[in-house]
Amino acid sequence: MVESNPKGSLVRENLINLCRVLRPDLKDLQILKQGLYSTLTVLDAQSSSPFAFVGDGMKRLLRIACSFASSSGGVVLIEEPEAFLHPKGMNEFTRLMVAAVSQGTQVIFTTHSLELLGKIFERQNGHDLGQACLVRTKLSNGELTTGVISGLDAAERLSEVGEDLRR
Repeated sequence: MVESNPKGSLVRENLINLCRVLRPDLKDLQILKQGLYSTLTVLDAQSSSPFAFVGDGMKRLLRIACSFASSSGGVVLIEEPEAFLHPKGMNEFTRLMVAAVSQGTQVIFTTHSLELLGKIFERQNGHDLGQACLVRTKLSNGELTTGVISGLDAAERLSEVGEDLRR
């Protein structure tokens, strides 16, 4: 008798839906076994290709999508999501993050990229930024201070005032 794994099925479905944010023509993700090796293969409307052939940025986005898919309704922590991403990849990350948040995942990330923050604020365009916040830490004269800025205030300060939110 084969036991079904409902959580595994849900994670797989979440992952495929999140990956469709990155590749709208995605039909399926499959793990193909060839001898001792397994290969993640992406199936779209036209072809299938091993995921090993994509660039480092897309591989990073897939790992992030896997974290989001397996943590639906939970929390995901990401250190510098913009690392290794092409500027277009930052747009893809923001779409992926918004999709994960809409599935109930709380996303906490660190960044030094004002460009990434700008893209996130632009994509949200005020929507749900009331639930977001930006936390800054600063070490000055041996004292560590922390400041919290609401998402709406941070978006306004970055886009309208041009403030460097890293300071």
